[in-house]
Amino acid sequence: MKTLMNLQENAELIQRYLVILRLRREETDRNYIPTPWERLSEEEQLLLSTYHAHVHQEEDLEEQLRFRTFLRDIRAKNKQLHQKRYLEKMSTFEAGVIRQERASPTPSVDTDNGSNCEVPSQLRQDLAAAKELQARVESLQMTTLTRKEPAALIPETMGKNRSDPPPNAEKDMLMDVDKIESESPEATPKRPITPEIRILTKEDQIKLRVKENVSLWRLCQVATREGPAEKLQALLTTAQESQKALQKLIDNEEIESYVKGWNPWDEKKIHLPSPPKKNLMKFKRNESGKKQSSTSTNFSDPAKWKKVTDLLQMASGLYQNV
Repeated sequence: MKTLMNLQENAELIQRYLVILRLRREETDRNYIPTPWERLSEEEQLLLSTYHAHVHQEEDLEEQLRFRTFLRDIRAKNKQLHQKRYLEKMSTFEAGVIRQERASPTPSVDTDNGSNCEVPSQLRQDLAAAKELQARVESLQMTTLTRKEPAALIPETMGKNRSDPPPNAEKDMLMDVDKIESESPEATPKRPITPEIRILTKEDQIKLRVKENVSLWRLCQVATREGPAEKLQALLTTAQESQKALQKLIDNEEIESYVKGWNPWDEKKIHLPSPPKKNLMKFKRNESGKKQSSTSTNFSDPAKWKKVTDLLQMASGLYQNV
């Protein structure tokens, strides 16, 4: 009897507990406030998730560009330090060689001393010539060239050609006019300096080229799913031109790291293979009256070899009869 009572009490307790849970769930459902994400439709959720994925990809690309720029700066600094150390070593080595040469007299010095002892007059002559040259250099003075004015002309020539001025005078006058016009600030208006007209640095060029190459890579991936078409061919051609321009700034390893090893030339061979070349005929017929070169002769023709053997046999028979 006690066991039956315990089972009945347990069943009632379980039933009450289930009722309480159901009531709590209904209350939470009534008081539930949906999140802004749940209020969106499926299309809006897909569009928003695509946008966030694109933003994350751009952020990853920016971080990768910064990291690659940091590596390039380190390599450039290491190269400069290596070059500086190399130049310092070379300078110290050359200085040591010069000191060693000065410390140890060469045999040529002895021979020079002997010749000087034998011919002392030669040294005196050289010394006198050096002093004379120094005196000439000190006596030299810079002379200023005066410009000839067009008015200072010979009266005879002026009398002969009064109506027509000389050509040199016309050139001088024209040159003076051009000079005055160039010096006047109002005559030559300056080009306006705007932030749009500027020369990009190498780092900015690399960033723009890399972003262009990555965008073309993504467009080519989308076009590849649609199948080989004119759009894919045009995109691959543009990607090849973009990568050629980018190869002048960075190496291929860095370019492939941005696009995960993608190569437009390989993709073009896979999706747009070139047509096979036509097999050339082994036996070509020559036009009438046209000589055939030895390089174009077909030596695998048995009829030609038979004809050659017949001619050789005829020649050997004639030689024996003679």
